[in-house]
Amino acid sequence: MSEAQAHRPPIVLCLSDYDAIEKAALGALLRAPRVAGALLEEVDRAAVVADPDLRPDAVRLGSWVEFTDSLAGGLREARLVPAPTPDTDPRELSILTTEGAALVGLREGQSISWPDRRGGDRVITVVRTWRAQR
Repeated sequence: MSEAQAHRPPIVLCLSDYDAIEKAALGALLRAPRVAGALLEEVDRAAVVADPDLRPDAVRLGSWVEFTDSLAGGLREARLVPAPTPDTDPRELSILTTEGAALVGLREGQSISWPDRRGGDRVITVVRTWRAQR
């Protein structure tokens, strides 16, 4: 475990998300190795619980999440999805992006320092998460 990983907040995934995220990351290793590798590291360090036992404030696939990003600035709202589709809503955020991978398994109020595409770091903070469709 790298020093940066040792300072990351604890994350929790439900079993169905664990399986889906691992599958998506493995499928993306050749075309997006940096993000896919980071996502696999997150899956590996996550605590995994049964789906009904996942706290409602945890970010999971299908969750809507409000978050801040120190690189982009401001408050963003997005729905976390495994991968974009041709008819993707612009508010959907794939776990195969740096922001999406960083959000996986976080809970409201948690922040994570995450590498950006240029090799620097950004801080992503979950403000609020919910499962209702909007």
